Amino acid sequence: EGKRFFHTQEEVIASAATSKFLLTVPAAGAIHFGFEIESTLLCTVQIYEAGDRPASVTAIVGINRDRNSSVAPTLVINDEIATGGTTDGTLKYVKKWGAAAAGGNAKENEIELKKSTKYLIVITSGAASNQVNTKFDWYEIV
Repeated sequence: EGKRFFHTQEEVIASAATSKFLLTVPAAGAIHFGFEIESTLLCTVQIYEAGDRPASVTAIVGINRDRNSSVAPTLVINDEIATGGTTDGTLKYVKKWGAAAAGGNAKENEIELKKSTKYLIVITSGAASNQVNTKFDWYEIV
């Protein structure tokens, strides 16, 4: 049986600063993951696969789209990365958009994440006071 989840977040990112998310995929089941990242100004998104960066202590809890269900997601998402590890992993996706006075977005409808693997999403602002909106949407088959 499959379950759908989502997470949204907005933040203002300084020039050359980053926002990072670490996804830890469980060994069982399948995770079909999509995202949309929008910014008001210049921005770059990179996604790395199979790195060894450690997660922070606190995880983001995805919201079940079935508001009558208490089922929690098995995909673990952290929005703070702890110090350590030796590699971000292999770069699998990169997109840059916008300008000093205009923004844009990056969107991926669906990718099936590799089991027992970490994914690092790095959002880098290319301008000061850059409003960035992030939406993750995923489906789990357990």
